[in-house]
Amino acid sequence: MLADAGGGISSAEKFDIVLETAHMNEAQLGAYCREKGFYPAQLQALRTQCRDANQSASPRETRKKVSEQAKQIRKLESELRRKEKALAEAAALLVLNKKPGKSGRSQRTTDPIVRSRPHCKLNFDGSACGDLGWSSDSAPCPAPG
Repeated sequence: MLADAGGGISSAEKFDIVLETAHMNEAQLGAYCREKGFYPAQLQALRTQCRDANQSASPRETRKKVSEQAKQIRKLESELRRKEKALAEAAALLVLNKKPGKSGRSQRTTDPIVRSRPHCKLNFDGSACGDLGWSSDSAPCPAPG
């Protein structure tokens, strides 16, 4: 009948059991427990639950606890927003720094000298026209052809 000290019955039924067994001695209590299908330790747990049920925290303690929980929630939400921003920034940087794949596209660059030489291929090491012996900070590369 009682699973884990009365987990499956209502609080009214628990209270009735406690009242019914309050005046019993050990022998009567043992017989009652065998009849109802639970252990004396479970009955003791029911008594403790009934005794503690009416003890509640004061309104001041309750407000303090709620206030602390609200502060913790705000702190966690703030930390979550900060981490989401950092993650979005990291993802954007990864997308911008993406190296060319098998498609054969050239790598993006922000170097104005290299951008002025559209016919030059940008090597993976960041140098332009390096395989021809020209440096990117010298005079413009000669046009192909």
